[in-house]
Parts: sequence; C-alpha cells; structure tokens
Amino acid sequence: MEIQLNPIDKSKLALTNTYTDGINGTIKEVVPQLDVLRPRVYFGEVIANVPNLGQMTIGFIIEGATDLDSACDGFVTAGKKGIAQAIEEHKSERLRQNILGVNQSKLKS
Repeated sequence: MEIQLNPIDKSKLALTNTYTDGINGTIKEVVPQLDVLRPRVYFGEVIANVPNLGQMTIGFIIEGATDLDSACDGFVTAGKKGIAQAIEEHKSERLRQNILGVNQSKLKS
C-alpha cells in the first residue's frame, strides 16, 4: 500500500495563538505567515449549558475583529450568535432524523 502525503502549502502557513481568561472562553488568533495580504482571523470558543441539550463546546468566528482587543470586544456578541446557530442546527438535525425515522418505519410496514 502506497502512503499518500500532501506537501505543506507554504502560502497558507499560519501561526495560531490561543488566549483565555480561564473562565469565560478562549480566543484563537490565526496569523498568516507568508501571505501578508491575508488578514488575521479570530475565533472564539465557549462551553455553554444549552437547555435540553446540556453542555456543548461551541466555536465561532469573531467577525470584524482586526486585533486581540477588538476580538475581546466582539466575543460576547459573536458567542451569542454562535450558540443560537448551534441550537438551530441541532433542531434541524433532530427534525431531519425524525422525518427519516417516520419514513423508515413506513417502509418497514
């Protein structure tokens, strides 16, 4: 068996810095290394207690952040949006599974 391994794409190299307050969440800063035209990107991550779902780790992009300070300022708004999106995706998936379950039970009868 031949092992396939793709080379590193130098144009996409980035350094990831992780920041946390140890309580409310984490911000990851992705800093392009060789492509000075690519902007830094900031991601947030929280562990949220979601009603009827329990604890969920939710990641989200902090849109509009251009530095760590603006990422901190945008963390709560982006986090709320990310949590709401995760809940909606979960509801959609549950509905899809319910529909598939009904269709499968009809096929069995």
